[in-house]
Amino acid sequence: MLSSKRILLLLLFFVFSSCDFPTLPSLDLCNTQFKGGECYIQSMQQESLNIQSYSDNAIILNYLLEDSSILVADSIAYDIPDSLIIERKLESDSIYTEFIIPYSDTTNFYLDTMIYDTGLYHYRLATKNENGRSLYDSVSINHQLPPIQNISVGEITCSNIQILWEYDTDVFSNTYDTLKFQIERILSGTDITTYNIDLPYSEDNKYEFNNNTFEFGVAYEYKIAFQGNAINSLSAAVQSDIPNPPTNVDSLYWIPISSDIVYVNWNIGGNYNYFDSIKVDNEISDVTYSIYQNKDAPTNAGYLLDSLSTYANGINAGQKLEYTLQWFCKEKHNVKIFKAATLPYNNMVYIPDVSNYPYTEISTSGTYASSMPSSPFYIDTYEITENVYNAPELNTPIEANSLPKDSLSYDGANTFAQNRHPANNSNILCDELSQIEFKIPQDYQWQIASRCQYNWENKTCEQYFDYPINVVGDNAIISCNFINYSGCCDVNIDCVQSVDQYPESITPFGLYGTSANLQEWVVNNNSSISANKLIGGYFSSTYDEVTTTSVYYSFSNSTAHASYGLRTVFDAEEFLEIWRDCVDQ
Repeated sequence: MLSSKRILLLLLFFVFSSCDFPTLPSLDLCNTQFKGGECYIQSMQQESLNIQSYSDNAIILNYLLEDSSILVADSIAYDIPDSLIIERKLESDSIYTEFIIPYSDTTNFYLDTMIYDTGLYHYRLATKNENGRSLYDSVSINHQLPPIQNISVGEITCSNIQILWEYDTDVFSNTYDTLKFQIERILSGTDITTYNIDLPYSEDNKYEFNNNTFEFGVAYEYKIAFQGNAINSLSAAVQSDIPNPPTNVDSLYWIPISSDIVYVNWNIGGNYNYFDSIKVDNEISDVTYSIYQNKDAPTNAGYLLDSLSTYANGINAGQKLEYTLQWFCKEKHNVKIFKAATLPYNNMVYIPDVSNYPYTEISTSGTYASSMPSSPFYIDTYEITENVYNAPELNTPIEANSLPKDSLSYDGANTFAQNRHPANNSNILCDELSQIEFKIPQDYQWQIASRCQYNWENKTCEQYFDYPINVVGDNAIISCNFINYSGCCDVNIDCVQSVDQYPESITPFGLYGTSANLQEWVVNNNSSISANKLIGGYFSSTYDEVTTTSVYYSFSNSTAHASYGLRTVFDAEEFLEIWRDCVDQ
């Protein structure tokens, strides 16, 4: 007897054996990745894959497909792809993001503009058609934004804090016309002011931000980051202490240039190179004059030559003045008041120090050259007149048509200089002026006073004049209209002209008559010749003998001649120490 299990199996057999099943289609498979197969798809050249950071939010992939001519030459059949598969993932991602783009034989790059972070990016590329895809080719790049470099605080002025930095976008293959930066100014860690600025691309990668709204006496921290389309760079920071403007000056001094000109020099100092404005006033006999104001580029150091007689009447030798120096820094305003005075002696002028003066003399003994240091001194603007020679205490403005004292021997000139003590006609009591010693000029002192075109800004001689006249250039002509030299008068009569005869032929420092008329005694510094020296030529000298370097030697201290005259000098440093003390009292 059959068991129930065997009966069930038999029944199933009969059921299935009586059914008709459909015939399965045959599979026509084509391998797109097999290079010898009929469906092989043109794939990537691995060696052609190139990847670069295009911009802050983009990566560019450059690729080439296999060379079709080589495939044909190798008898390899191939299909042309209709699409490209590009897959991307960040190192920290678990899966790839896929992009499928149409294939074009005119395009060999893909610009991935979906970059929202920095880091290591992996890419896989393959070709594709209806039969399938090629093998993947891989390439990777570490996409990073450059850091802010070399951040620093530049110039600080009353109106601006300059922040400087460098940023190198040349690491990207894209060219930036404009760069965006975010700047945070932080005060005390909590007070944050944010500035978003656009700056044009700089070829040297240098950029700056000018912060013109700030407070004095605080410390700021500036943080700067490059702002990309989707990613910002890391920020860099710099500290800046904003000092208060100085309330006093570092240095301040004045020099009486003459009986109506005062030189004022200041250095406010502090941490500011520039102020909003610097102003100088003076008060003369209870009248206030505004004489200087600089709003264009007012540096903390400056000077002025105050020519008082150009705007004020009745300026006298030894005129007492009160100056007010003011400097403005936003709402800050500071003042320095100081006293000064003109030179208490008429007809003299200040000559500043000139280091290493290139002294030259030309004479019948040959040409002598040397380098001479010179301390500041005062010298007569005119040759000593007959009236002054007869009254060494005389201290009055030059009288028109005053004649110079001639026929002076070296001893006579020296004696006069030693005995000269002009009266102090000012209302400033200064008995100590009696200590000032007048002397015959050194030869180099006389030349500096006669030749030097002085620049008060850089404190050097810019140019030297051979003839102290206002005729310059290659075609300069010396004539009797400018100086009294040979042929200008009848030698049989008195040829000496007045000391103010030629107002157009003054030296840059304002000296009259340094060419011709009378030659003047100077102290000889030429050690090779033991003789006294005269300089400048006289009324019978030729054209070449009346230059500011023309000298004549006299071997006698007592010999006098109708052509011998004199100017005097005295030491400026000693005088200024005495005079400033008297003025301040």
